[in-house]
Amino acid sequence: MLKHIYKAIILVFIFGASVYYFSKDMKEQVFEAAQTIEMSETSFPVISLQIGNEEINQLHGYSNNLPPNLVRESITPLGSDQSVIVVIDEKENEVKRVIYELRSVTDNKLLETDTINALEKVEENKTAKIKFKTELNEKQEYALKITLVTDKSRKMNYYTRVKLEPNSYHEEQIAFAMNFHNTILDKSKAEEMIIYMEPQSDSENTSLAYVDIHSSFDLVSWGGLEPEVVGNIIPTITEVTSDIGSIVFRYTVSAQTASGMEYYQVKEFFRIRYTSSRMYLLNYERTMESVFDLSLTSLNKSEFKIGITNDPEIALASSADGNKIAFVRQQELWYYNRPENSAVRVFSFRQEVEKTVLKKWFIYP
Repeated sequence: MLKHIYKAIILVFIFGASVYYFSKDMKEQVFEAAQTIEMSETSFPVISLQIGNEEINQLHGYSNNLPPNLVRESITPLGSDQSVIVVIDEKENEVKRVIYELRSVTDNKLLETDTINALEKVEENKTAKIKFKTELNEKQEYALKITLVTDKSRKMNYYTRVKLEPNSYHEEQIAFAMNFHNTILDKSKAEEMIIYMEPQSDSENTSLAYVDIHSSFDLVSWGGLEPEVVGNIIPTITEVTSDIGSIVFRYTVSAQTASGMEYYQVKEFFRIRYTSSRMYLLNYERTMESVFDLSLTSLNKSEFKIGITNDPEIALASSADGNKIAFVRQQELWYYNRPENSAVRVFSFRQEVEKTVLKKWFIYP
């Protein structure tokens, strides 16, 4: 017993002496960041789903596994053939095969799984066709997990819901939403869409940050702004029945203002009913947020231009004397030194890609 006690005492003594010895040679180093620390470029492929001629529901990958029945970001309507085409933008990867799992939403029970090795090359993308063998029940949602496997055996997981709706009119609803979207961008044609709006006199009608079906025609048609959409729009379907569909557009627009060229993130929501005689717009909402741009602010006046936003309360922290301020805008961390009158972007989740003349911002939540 005493032998074990002596051993413990000796070990403690050696440990303490080692810490003292090595700590004398350890020098404190202070590093000052001279540039923004940015997330690396997107390494995961981006996929979308194709039903008929429509490309819908862009999905981003996860490196870890999620419970498929708990993820509901989109829903993909299936025709009577119970098939869907997966369109894969590989980015910097070489995707070799696709694995899919179809599960029950209620209990996450695995209903079907298979591996697709025969991928087709279509222009710059690859495609894989999934045809479910399980007899699906109409109007019932199922959880779908899609796993991409690269040539380096890396796996990335994507999630959506699928629903057998052979008689849905989602293509016509998407076409209507896209026509509405394009028409209100052109002031000379925007009046064609007035018949679908329900303006109310008690609506605020003060800001482009939030616009809905009850807003004034001027706000719905973008007021005095003349925005241009940057990049393509891939619709996301969030609800689908035989006659009603909910569709979301997420995109970026640019516009020339008194301050210069500005960029805005936009989310547009449509709820549409299809009838044989006409379309009914049951609900419409649009939100937009200015992308914070330091070049549009005035450091000389200690003024920051936040622009159009639904969240005027900025998350910020300051030193005790108020001379050093850190704040967050659009998934970026900024630092402002008031005595030196300088600002720097410390960290960013945003990735900037040059697209011809315009800059396209990709935001990954």
